[in-house]
Amino acid sequence: MTAVVAEEELSDRECGVLDLLARGHAEKEIAEQMAISRHTVHTYIRRIYEKLQVHSQAQAVASYSQRRQRKAT
Repeated sequence: MTAVVAEEELSDRECGVLDLLARGHAEKEIAEQMAISRHTVHTYIRRIYEKLQVHSQAQAVASYSQRRQRKAT
């Protein structure tokens, strides 16, 4: 059984990181754009994976895209 986490449970910063990941940015670029360290970006990504119950960037981005589509309708 897979629990679905509501997008609202992601913090604003986590949503920002995930949005940049979805746009194809690397961790270094995300860190520069958000004015945070690469370590912090990595921590956000790890938390995103845990909350969305995914194991890869591709899965996280796919989950994020699906959630945005459902929210738009």
